[in-house]
Amino acid sequence: MRQRHDETDVLAGLRVLDLGHHLAGPMLGMFLADHGADVIRVMAPGHESTVSEAALDRNKRRVRLDLKSPTGLAQARDLAASADVVIENFRPGVMSRLGIDPQRALDDQPHLIWCSLPGFPRDDPRSDVPAWEGVVASAAGLYPARHGEIDGGPVFSALPMASSFAAFMAAHRVAGALLTRARGGPGEWIEVSLYEAAFQAIGSYAEVPVSRKTDNPTYAMIHRLLETAPAADGRHVYFDSPLRGLQVFLDRYLPQYRLLELDGAGAARLASDVRALIATRPAAEWERIGQEEAQGALGLCQSVQEWLADEHALASETVVTVDDPELGTTRQPGAAVRLSQSPARVRWARGARDFLIGDDISWEASGFVPRQISHDGREAPLAGVRILDCATLLAGPTTTRVLAQYGADVIKVDNAGLAAGAGDPLTDDRSAFHGYRTVSSGKRTAFLDLKSEHLGGVLADLLRSVDVVHHNFTPDAAGRLGLDPDSVRAIRPSAVCSTMSLHSHGGFRGEYRGHEPLAQMATGMGVRAGGEGSPRMLGVVVNDHAAGHLNAFGVMLSLLQRQRTGAVQDVNASLSRTATLHQLPFAIGFDGRTWEEPSGPESCGWSPVDRLYRAMDGWFYLAGPEGDAASRLARIPGIDQSIMGDDELLGARLEDFFAGWSAADAVEAAVAAGFGAHRYVPVLELLSDTSAHERGLLTIMEHPGLGKALGIGHPVFGRCTEDEEKTYLSARRPGLDTIDLIEELGHGESLAELLRSGAAALGENSLVNDSLSHGYWEGRKIEAYAEPERLAPAIRLIAGVPRAHDVE
Repeated sequence: MRQRHDETDVLAGLRVLDLGHHLAGPMLGMFLADHGADVIRVMAPGHESTVSEAALDRNKRRVRLDLKSPTGLAQARDLAASADVVIENFRPGVMSRLGIDPQRALDDQPHLIWCSLPGFPRDDPRSDVPAWEGVVASAAGLYPARHGEIDGGPVFSALPMASSFAAFMAAHRVAGALLTRARGGPGEWIEVSLYEAAFQAIGSYAEVPVSRKTDNPTYAMIHRLLETAPAADGRHVYFDSPLRGLQVFLDRYLPQYRLLELDGAGAARLASDVRALIATRPAAEWERIGQEEAQGALGLCQSVQEWLADEHALASETVVTVDDPELGTTRQPGAAVRLSQSPARVRWARGARDFLIGDDISWEASGFVPRQISHDGREAPLAGVRILDCATLLAGPTTTRVLAQYGADVIKVDNAGLAAGAGDPLTDDRSAFHGYRTVSSGKRTAFLDLKSEHLGGVLADLLRSVDVVHHNFTPDAAGRLGLDPDSVRAIRPSAVCSTMSLHSHGGFRGEYRGHEPLAQMATGMGVRAGGEGSPRMLGVVVNDHAAGHLNAFGVMLSLLQRQRTGAVQDVNASLSRTATLHQLPFAIGFDGRTWEEPSGPESCGWSPVDRLYRAMDGWFYLAGPEGDAASRLARIPGIDQSIMGDDELLGARLEDFFAGWSAADAVEAAVAAGFGAHRYVPVLELLSDTSAHERGLLTIMEHPGLGKALGIGHPVFGRCTEDEEKTYLSARRPGLDTIDLIEELGHGESLAELLRSGAAALGENSLVNDSLSHGYWEGRKIEAYAEPERLAPAIRLIAGVPRAHDVE
């Protein structure tokens, strides 16, 4: 059975052997297959289909092979020997024991890209621990009780965050390796462990000192009192920042309120009156009024079932309809990213082109990229690529942070008005620097006013010099600034145009604005976290950083396509598209489906042997298969038959049993009994983990113009020197490169006028510097988390770093 390719697909002709199981590996294979790769997935003979495979196995050809038999192993080796990419997510060492050694495969085929997605890295002492999702999530602190609360006890989430983040990261790692190979470089053994990927989910939580999100007391006061409000139809409306949209909304309906004049009592009256108002109309109508008339960030809260039938989700292909041979008509997550000229598509459903017994299990010769190796691959995949980054906050700048770590020259442009002290209290402009040190690493920085007529020649010359233009403006706003695709390509025909948005382009919400919370609320995450009657944000900012990784994957695919064919296209990633993919195991709708995943803040896990337990000194996660749970539990000292009754009380009995153990002893006993288990490590404690620092997952960096700070590390390009790594990970003070950039573009003679007019700025104003100061981590607040003598050396060191505006 041979596969024909549509040459318009970005990855047409790419041969991928998918040896993955559960989620991370098959999801990576799904991303590649959606974009035209010929993916052959190997399943064990006794493999039982799951609902999630209706999405994970679309566009793939599947074959059942017993890798423990000589015949099955030989067939798998033959497939690997002629593949471009091999994907597997077994525990480290398992593939070698089965007889398919990754390093030997690369020695035999230097062009091969081998991607491993284990639970823990192969050099981690926990590499043999069964890495169930909850185990890795507990190891990486992914269960904070509420957003912003990074200490304290955990609250379980059914979302497979570590697995999906690993797939998102691995997607651009594979794309980077393909770019290297297209330049005549060698293949690569890529390892993206779920544990490593989880640090990307932590994201800017790892910043110590923390970049403040806002110093706006009015916003903080309103948000405490008015996060969601129930509408006439029982669904909720979420109120997102900034405040200017809320003020326009109030001007229309409750004009007696002026947000900047409110005291505590006035804010309480406002919240009560807004709740009464929202109760008069359906939630969807309020979303439309807020977004389209008041141009504010209001959002609809709905379940994942409702999202799968949502008009915008379907029109934008965030959700796609697939006729599955086992489930019938399904609605399931669409592609990872939206490309204008080479869109991903569902060509066939799972099982439609499986191999049958006796079939020729093979593929045609690859013409995807040259196999001849002409250099050692030391050059970064995006060396020589220049990117203009006009995005703000977390998701948009994360895209270019990832691209910078592949060697791209990224020029980060911020609003010059912020440096000039022109911030509007209603716009919450300080939030532009939330997470700045994380998302701006590896970039050059400049303050330019894109609206200024004085900047015209500078901006045109800047556009002529770049390969990618990236922003998170709405399409209308981009057009007004001259950053829409038509305007950009009139100046730079070969430019890839990339946008990050709240909702994907292509539906009625394409112009809607808002942040992480609105994506969670629209797609069902908020209902899952808080319950039907009280939707709320997850404890982790799960979409912002993840959407940036997927956007980077899309940009790299576009650059690969441009290199192969000369075609240029637009790339669009969105928060709600990312949120849909995060929920893939549950975001598959079909007639007769029961929606039984655990939800709400009281949930502890999936079953008595796959959940969080409280020990006498903390929490831990226990995970294992239910089929032989009794025999495994019997190996834990002290458990007797009265505890192991096969009934609904098992969880409560185990709660009582483990309450008398230390978390460390419980984990040790559970692992010895054959379970996966790990103590829950709150983020604050994780930041001082010496092994995480040794592996480069966390790092203390000297940021030029900002001083030292702790943040996530581990650059995605693995062949850099120590000095290059520091460059990729350090963030420069905002505006530090304004003068150099203007002179580099040949406008040095206009510098004085640009500065006088406000078209450019240097970033010395305290508005900028204060937003990057210690803030949250000063004095009493940091001591509230841990006694000073227990603080880790890294935290103790950073607590003494001067404020950003005191650094020369």
